[in-house]
Amino acid sequence: MKYKVGEVANLLGLTTSAIHFYEKEGVIKTKKEENGHRYYELEDLIKLIQCKESRNRQVPLKDIIEAFQDHTYDHNMMIRNQLKQKYIVEQQIEFLQHIRDDLDDYVKRLDLMPNMIGNFNLELCEAVLFKGDAAGRIIDEDHLGNEVTKQWITHVPFTKIGVLYDFECLNKGKPKATLGLIVNMEEADRLRLPRYAGVVEIQKQLCFHTVIECKSFFEKQEECLNTVITKLKKLKIKPEGLAHGVILFHDNDEKETNTYIELWIHLK
Repeated sequence: MKYKVGEVANLLGLTTSAIHFYEKEGVIKTKKEENGHRYYELEDLIKLIQCKESRNRQVPLKDIIEAFQDHTYDHNMMIRNQLKQKYIVEQQIEFLQHIRDDLDDYVKRLDLMPNMIGNFNLELCEAVLFKGDAAGRIIDEDHLGNEVTKQWITHVPFTKIGVLYDFECLNKGKPKATLGLIVNMEEADRLRLPRYAGVVEIQKQLCFHTVIECKSFFEKQEECLNTVITKLKKLKIKPEGLAHGVILFHDNDEKETNTYIELWIHLK
């Protein structure tokens, strides 16, 4: 039976460009009728289905082409290649499971956010690592710091944009807010994130947990805490240690950007 390129593309869900690619690489061979029209035979259709099968197994195109070009049957090699591909797929599954867990966590945080704005709950914070330089920059001036930053950024969303406040500096009239990257300590171990002198370890501890809304956060990072400090004073609480936070999202209007930060205020 003869199949036209459009029929093959429609049947297999392939683009005509993909079919021509396999043809160019020698996987299939096109024939021509007397009138010059190109067509494919059943053997070509079967080979294309096998290519699609391999692609759905996440096999790289390069390996698929090589499999069709190499006519030497090697049983052990075939098994090794399939086991290698199985391992790659397992790694992808594990990664997607972690992404799913991260999405679940983010949805929970967003769901709780409206009731947390301006309110303080006494809770245990999780152990985290915070990476930021003394000048409050994410990009470091030294080469080593930037290499570490690259690796941390590679692993977003497990690493997140965060901020570290120092209340002791604030209380002395010297505002100190450090913008950086933050990650759960267990995630950092799983991802084997590098650490160096600029990485701050924050252990699990009792904190005041809240969400703050900051207007023009990137220009007024320290001022965002004024409302928090005022409310804490009304509760007869004077923050003197650190506070760390995770940026949940930004809300842009015509005049300015509102930034929502989930904040944990440490009890000194």
